[in-house]
Amino acid sequence: CCFRLTGAGNISGHVGQLRDGTVQIGGSSVPSLFCLDKTNGFLTDSWGRVCGIGIHQAS
Repeated sequence: CCFRLTGAGNISGHVGQLRDGTVQIGGSSVPSLFCLDKTNGFLTDSWGRVCGIGIHQAS
């Protein structure tokens, strides 16, 4: 199961990813494809790296 994400609200646009793995909304990054592996339950990014989920709020 693979999907792309879109942000909506004060900041909106496609969710893209920089080469270092940093995820951002909008900007010049290419929209990222994220996949959930049904055999192991891992969420991976476009480069096959396992993703950790966290929340960061701008101050």
